[in-house]
Amino acid sequence: MLARIEEAREVLDQLQRGTGRDEAERLLVEADCGWAAWKPSRALRPATAALAIARELGDDEFEGRVHAFLANPYGSLGEFDRATEHIDAALEIADRLGHPPPAVVVYRLSLLQHQNGREHEALASLDWCRELALAQHDERTLVFERVVRAWALGALGRYGGALAALDDIRNIGRGEEAVVRGRVPNTRASLLFDLGLVEMALDADEESLEITRDHGGAAVAEPQIHTLLNLATDHIHLADPDRAASCLAEAEELSVDAEYARFRYLNRLHWVRGLLNLEGDDVDGALESATAVADMAGRYRAPKYEVRARLLRGMALSRRPREVSAALAELRGAARGAERHEFVALAERAHRLAAELAGSAHHTRRADHWRGRMTSSVAAPLRRRLG
Repeated sequence: MLARIEEAREVLDQLQRGTGRDEAERLLVEADCGWAAWKPSRALRPATAALAIARELGDDEFEGRVHAFLANPYGSLGEFDRATEHIDAALEIADRLGHPPPAVVVYRLSLLQHQNGREHEALASLDWCRELALAQHDERTLVFERVVRAWALGALGRYGGALAALDDIRNIGRGEEAVVRGRVPNTRASLLFDLGLVEMALDADEESLEITRDHGGAAVAEPQIHTLLNLATDHIHLADPDRAASCLAEAEELSVDAEYARFRYLNRLHWVRGLLNLEGDDVDGALESATAVADMAGRYRAPKYEVRARLLRGMALSRRPREVSAALAELRGAARGAERHEFVALAERAHRLAAELAGSAHHTRRADHWRGRMTSSVAAPLRRRLG
């Protein structure tokens, strides 16, 4: 996809406004220009107008196309109920017409399931998505399917499968989807960081940052922000808070104008800010960040960040001798939440922190259990690096 948005808009502006199906098609192209410019809010008005025309015409096929389209901007804006309505409508129309739905609809379904911590459901949807994308020769969705599969498998501690999914991307098509592929190194870095391979994670994050800076523009704002937040956590772990703060500041600056999937990186931004607060012994600041993380997690139904909020609160309270009991309660709550959703790395971390704070053999055993599940999933060459 060439993404020459300004040229497309110039051509679009030369078209006369029409009526009926022709006007609906024009409106959908206008909406697609907004979406392709990574400004999903600009896609909503023309696509909704196209949907109204399709319904007036009784054109089920075109109505299904518009529903399939609208699921994307609503999903990327965090309006999950609206996105789900359009996914359900697109799937229902495809079933009624007796043909398979577009692969991108099922991809969007899997992404919502992942966001809500329903990783096993997401993986089942991704199986269906891949089957559809192969049949429809949809390279873009095939690449996205591999990325989201890596996210879901990583959340479940299946790091070998997650890394293999990323490796598979190089075998898909001819590589036109540079924007999608720019997400691969920072996703790999997140997986390596979870495994404790921080120097390797740092290398992958620096590769990702180079790709996104070379590409430039709104298309790479979201992966660039995630990469900067990755780098901030890398540097915190490597005891370089000044470099971490610099990465966080750059991510904050980029986030001002970015719109696509804003809810995902803002929650991470609060989390990383809280970790940096702790590096500076700013307990009050860390607790404020934990509250912000919890608020956004509740608003966007993100159980991973509900767990992270409790982790951050527990780590902050543990700095206060009189708050040790409250800190343990938060860490134990984080461990329960992580185990309920099978967030393996978070479960290991919560139990490890609780063990250190309480001197608990039980929490040590639980942490070792989850760590074993993480390391057993990776191939032998990488496992040897884990120690």
